[in-house]
Amino acid sequence: MTGAVLPEMLGILAVLLVLFAIWETLRRGIVPERFAALWIILSVLLLLLAIFPEIATWAAKAVGVELPSNLLFFVAAFLLLLISVDFSYEIGRLDARTRRLAEEVALLQDEVRNPRRRDPAG
Repeated sequence: MTGAVLPEMLGILAVLLVLFAIWETLRRGIVPERFAALWIILSVLLLLLAIFPEIATWAAKAVGVELPSNLLFFVAAFLLLLISVDFSYEIGRLDARTRRLAEEVALLQDEVRNPRRRDPAG
């Protein structure tokens, strides 16, 4: 084994472990399909970069970036920003839904505790 092969093998092994972890969390129902699909796509892209590192060099030259690692860090930061915005949207939506459900439960509890108030005949 040469010195360059070991980092490539470690990269491939790391991506395969991540793919396995994603698959297991998806299989157990811990992560919804929507999020797992994103992580699987990213993992496959990273696997391609680990197997063919010259793709990163070609992409860096194509967009005018001097070092491929700088392009990878920029793309990773941008993807994390997009994921954070998506999670913020989901959290806001779930917060509004939780608030609405809490209000409905409070109204139902009041109706159960005080049935005469709602009964027009009583």
